[in-house]
Formats: sequence, C-alpha cells, structure tokens
Amino acid sequence: MPAFACKRCRFIVGEKPKTCPKCGGTSFSAEWVGYVEVLPLCEKCGYAQRKGEKTCPKCGAGFTLGLSEVAGRLGLTTEGRYALKVKE
Repeated sequence: MPAFACKRCRFIVGEKPKTCPKCGGTSFSAEWVGYVEVLPLCEKCGYAQRKGEKTCPKCGAGFTLGLSEVAGRLGLTTEGRYALKVKE
C-alpha cells in the first residue's frame, strides 16, 4: 500500500485521508521522493525522544523540537514524517 504526502505541508500519511491531520490540506500525492522524520530532541544532550519517554534517560532534561537544525531549515515545527519533494 503506497503512502501519500500532503501537497501543501508534505506530511506523510499511510492512507489517503480527506484532510491532512497537520495542515488541513485536501490534496495528496503518492509520488514523493525522500523523507525526513522530525523527532523531539533532548534540550541538553540531543538524544532523540522515543515513544513514552517524558524526560531524557541519559541526562534527565526535557525534550523540544527547537533544537533540530534540519527541521528548522525545512521549516518544520511539529513532529512526524515529511516528504522532501512531492510531485504535483
């Protein structure tokens, strides 16, 4: 089963929904290339948060999306999988 990417925000979903859960867009494409997964990072050591973790197991600090240089350069502010390029 192909995954679909929102043409507006590039968020990847497994099934083609009526609206994008991230931006509310209604146009999707099964033709996309590459992806980046945005995860919250530890504020102190950069450890990537895993499901269910509230604090960093390495240093005890909290998590934030603000430390990701890649997410910042791509303009991504919420966690999830995003296509790098989506065909119109």
